[in-house]
Order: sequence, then structure tokens, then C-alpha cells
Amino acid sequence: SVGGVTSVVQLSPDSHALASVATLRDDGTVLVGEAAVRRSITEPTRVAREFKRRFGDAAPIVLSGTRTSAEALTTGLLEEVLRRVEEVQGGPPASVTLTHPAAWGPFRLEKLREVAAAAGLPNVHLLPEPVAAALGNADRVKAGLVAVYDLGGGTFDAAVVRLPEGQIVGTPEGVERLGGADIDALIMAHVDDTVNGEVTAADIAVPEVRSAIARLQHDCRAAKEVLSSDTETDVNVAMPGRTASVRLTRGELEGMVRSRLADTLAVLDRVVASAGMQAEPLQAVLLVGGSSRIPLVAQMVREHIASPLITSTNPSLAIALGAAAHGAAIASTPADPTPVVPVALPRTVQATPVAAKRRAPLLAIGAVIAVLAVGGAAFALLGGDDEPTAGDRSAETTAATDTTGATDTTATTETTGATPTTATLPATITVDGATTTRCVDDAQLLVGATAVGIDLAGGQIAIGSAAGVRLASVSPDGCVITPSGTTPEPIAVDAPEGISTLVFTGGRLLVAGPGGGAIIELADASSIACPQLKSEASVLPAGLVMTVNPGEAGYDLVDIDGPTCRREAKNQFPALALAQVATTSDGLFVAGRLSSVEGSSGVARLGDGKSLWEAGAGGLFASLDGLGVCGDDLCVLDASNAQLVRLSQTSGVELARTALADLGIADTATDLEPSAGWVVEASGSGLSLIRLDISG
Repeated sequence: SVGGVTSVVQLSPDSHALASVATLRDDGTVLVGEAAVRRSITEPTRVAREFKRRFGDAAPIVLSGTRTSAEALTTGLLEEVLRRVEEVQGGPPASVTLTHPAAWGPFRLEKLREVAAAAGLPNVHLLPEPVAAALGNADRVKAGLVAVYDLGGGTFDAAVVRLPEGQIVGTPEGVERLGGADIDALIMAHVDDTVNGEVTAADIAVPEVRSAIARLQHDCRAAKEVLSSDTETDVNVAMPGRTASVRLTRGELEGMVRSRLADTLAVLDRVVASAGMQAEPLQAVLLVGGSSRIPLVAQMVREHIASPLITSTNPSLAIALGAAAHGAAIASTPADPTPVVPVALPRTVQATPVAAKRRAPLLAIGAVIAVLAVGGAAFALLGGDDEPTAGDRSAETTAATDTTGATDTTATTETTGATPTTATLPATITVDGATTTRCVDDAQLLVGATAVGIDLAGGQIAIGSAAGVRLASVSPDGCVITPSGTTPEPIAVDAPEGISTLVFTGGRLLVAGPGGGAIIELADASSIACPQLKSEASVLPAGLVMTVNPGEAGYDLVDIDGPTCRREAKNQFPALALAQVATTSDGLFVAGRLSSVEGSSGVARLGDGKSLWEAGAGGLFASLDGLGVCGDDLCVLDASNAQLVRLSQTSGVELARTALADLGIADTATDLEPSAGWVVEASGSGLSLIRLDISG
């Protein structure tokens, strides 16, 4: 910042924004920005959008058969931002400020540093996005606590920030897959319904169809933006052999998004409550992010919360400008300092044409917003998720959530000249409203274990191994595992192919495995064989046991109410190939796929004896390794993506997606205890047990 003036670099011919769209070319190079947007029409299978949602995912992004990652695509995007800034300014920046979701934990922050280094960004500083947004509007907000409501292109995030210090108070939270891109998809679905499903029925193997769908996606996005200032617009549908025009009104759009916006208000409530502001009132709620321009957003927030509502003068640039101001203030400090330095806002914002040449700046990049700063000059650079508009559509497409300042949960450390060694993980970590507590097993009861079952009400766990089933005690506080005082020795059971699931039910313990299992009477530690039990088992409200072998079609029902067990029904609903089952207060949930539908993996509710594939989580998981209750939510363990995904039990809406590493959980996690939030983690010597508590 020179003389209190921040210059905004124009990154494309008609906008300050560089679209966060990437095309992977045949030679492996990444094409980004407006060039990638143009190619999305003719080569849609090579194009990636909203890839920042996948930042830190282990599962690859596949473009036209080639595997890549969100990190590689983000590297290409940052390289192009840096190149364009150097072209405008005549040289490289001295330092760069990168903004990130406030709830990102150590795992993704380290990934962000690696990406910045790979892109050649010098002297990088990291800054939480809500802090940058608040600093970017500090001249309009009183000192004290301000809630930041950030509805961007890909996700929604909320946090409470204290000004002028720039400190996050309480626990930030977010909703992935809730942003401008998701609203575009709702409009697309509405248009498709209006033309009787002709869009989804079209053969996407035909290149002309793919191009037509890409154009329609662009037009749906444009219609959303038009309806922020107008009350109606038309969306043109030009499929091969079919042309139509669909009228869309603002009222229809609001009807589509109202329930999703209600989810953001619930998140905002939890974030504000976590800040504990009984003695200090909230000064304001600040709306930022390009999607906050939708008039219904301000209306619903204003009606929901009593604090004054402030709409950012430029929602899309708010984070970039705050990052620029912060970056200018710390330009002389070492890279990536821990504390956030309070800064004053620049007095003037000026647009710099592409042809202008200046000396090197400070660059700040917010969620692929870049603010470069050198020699006291600061330049705000903005990158959007998709095509930028004249209003510079928001780039704030942040991903999942953790907590600022979360303890580093790296599982291994490496020193020069030494082999990697296992590091001691923190006993308790809180991230995104989820608290994990690694259980203490000084007696090494979990060594050699293959399955764990938990009866928290009874203060006991069951541990399955080749030696049989061992009972142990578990403390409700701190999770300390100790040998059972009444049954210290393993109980022999008939499980020919090993034990994979243990379920407490009443005074009995179900022992299940792929080759059959047994039922243990806990009162006297006796057991009877039950060959009808399969790998996964869940007790239904009616008392029957639902049991499956993962991947097989259908499931069996087993009656265990008697001296023996018998199969009540076989191969029920063969259209379902299930992997996990969990019984909750809201019904029976299953995870798996529809046998007849490719790519239909997801979570469903089974109700009233009918096959009902409901919850809207299809396609969100690379693997379905665990399904269970987490507080009032439903949790899915996706070990292939190294993530824990939380869903609403009632609507199936995704509430949060958190990297396992940020929770201190290794990617060798193999199961999620269905009845309560417990994660089972495998290692070379056996299992570890981690207690999972969900707040809010």
C-alpha cells in the first residue's frame, strides 16, 4: 500500500477476477481462467470447477481419463495469477498473503503452503478468510465482535471476529457444497424439469450434447446473477434438435434456495453461540461472498438475527482487500506469522488497467484471491470459482472446516538421516464442532484386535480377535480402557472367518463375521453359534437383526429372540448392495449403492418395510467405510478421501466435511461405531479407539 492507496489488478480483459476453472491439456499442463472457461464449452470432460472443495482430498480428480488433484490445479491457478501480476507490475512480489477458511486445520494449511511453494510464491503469509473480510470492512464496523457470513461460489462459512485485533472468537463453522455453484445446479434442475427432463435424458457421450449442457450451465449461472437486480429473466435451452426458452422469476429462485439458506442460519446461530457473548454484544453481521448478493440472503439474515446487518460494499473483493491491508502491515515480518496483526484500511481503492506497469507489490491471495505486496505497495487480486462477471463474482469458495489454532495432528515425523518415527498424537482435538479423544490402552488390550463394540451406558467395550472376544471397561471421561474385573479372559466363539462386528443388545453381545458368528450371554459369558450373521449387523427396533456382507445384493433378517438364531428373511431388496448399516432415533440408515445404477453410492433411509433410497448424499464419497450416529447428526467415514462427513438425519443435507488428519485420525481408519461416535483405527499391531463427540 503506497500512501494509503490499494490498487486492484485487473486479471482478465473485462474483470478483476480470474475464474477458478482449470483445463488439463493433453501434455499435462494446466490451462486456467477465461481460456479454460472457453474450452469448457467444447471440451467439458477436461474441465474442473469448484476444485477448491476437494483441497486436501486423497481421491484424485479425473479429467478425460487423466488423474490429477485439487492441489495440482490450484498450483496452476496461482502460477497464472502470479504471472499476470508480474506482467502488470514489471516484477515479482516481495511477499504474498494467502487467505484460507478459518476452520482449516494443520493438514490442509500445510498443503496450502506446499502449493504456494510449488507455484513460486515468495514469503507467504496465511490469513483466515473471516479475519480478512472483517479487516476489509473495518471502516464500516464498530470495534468489538462482528459475525462474518460468507456465502461464496462453492461453500458457506461463518465466524465471529474481534476488531480491531482481528482475532477469531469461538468455533468457526461451514457448509460445503452450499454456494453459488449449488444454486446454479438448482436452476439447472428447474430448467430440466420445465423441458420434461430432456436435458438429463440427452446422451452425454455425444460431443454436441456435452457442449450444449456446458452452455446451459453458463446461462443458468448468468440467470442467477441477473435475478439479483431484476425480477425475471429467460434461460435459453439449445440442445441438439430441441430449442426452448424457460422463464425464471426471482420468486421461483427464492423458493429453490430458501431451505438451503435456512441451513446457513442454523450454522450462524451455532457460531455466535460458541463465541459466548453474554457480556459483550455482537456489533454487526457482515455479509461477504458473491452469492450474498442474492436479495433473499440479506432478508433472511435480517429477519433472523437482531444485530445490525452490514453488506460489504464489494462482497467479491472484501477478502482480497482485507488481505492486502494485512499483508502491507506485515510486509517486513517473517513468512506466515502466527498472530494476526491489526491493520488500518486503505483510504482509497483504485482499479489498475492491465497495461499499467508498476514496481513490485505485496500480493494477497484470498481463497485463490491474491494480494501481493512489495516495497510498500499492495495489490488485491481476485480469482473466482467460475466465470467472473462485471461485478467480479466472488472467489471465496472455501472448503471444509476445522478450528484456527488446532493442534498439529501429523501422525509421523522425520528427521534428517533417520527413519520416520511415529509421533505422539494429542489426546483431544476439537475441529469443526467435532472433538476426538484418543483412548488410552496401557494394558494393550487392542493389540491384535479385529473389531470393537461399545456399550457406553454400561461402561464397557468388546474386543474381537483371533483369540475370541474380550470384555473391557471404558471410562466415560477421558476414554481409558482397562481389563474387565468380572470377565478378564477372552470368551471363545465360533467365527470361522474372523470377527468383523460386535454389537451390544440388551444383555447379549452379537459377534458377526463374513463366515458367520455367535451370540454371547453377558450374564454368564456363555455363547451359541449363529452362522446366519454376516460381516455387518444392526439390531432393528422390532428386535430382528439386519445383516449384510458388504457389496452383496440385498440383506438378511435374523431372529435372535430365543435359544437359537434363525434366518427370518433372505436377500431382502436385492436392488441394494450395502456396505454399512446404522439404527438411529430417526430410523434405519444404510450406506451402499443401487445395484442397477452406476455411481449411485450414498446413504439412504429404509422406512416402513419398503426400499426407499432417499438421502441426498449420492456421489459424495470415494468409499463408505463407516456409518454411525454423531450427536444429532449422521456421520460417514470416507477413508479413501481421508474425511469424516456429517449429514443431517432428517434431510440428508451435508453439514460438514473434515479431513481425518485434522481430527488426529489416521487414514487407516476402518470403521465408525454405528450406535455412537467412535472411530476404529487400524495399525500394524491391531486397533486404536477414538471417541468422537459432536457439538451443535
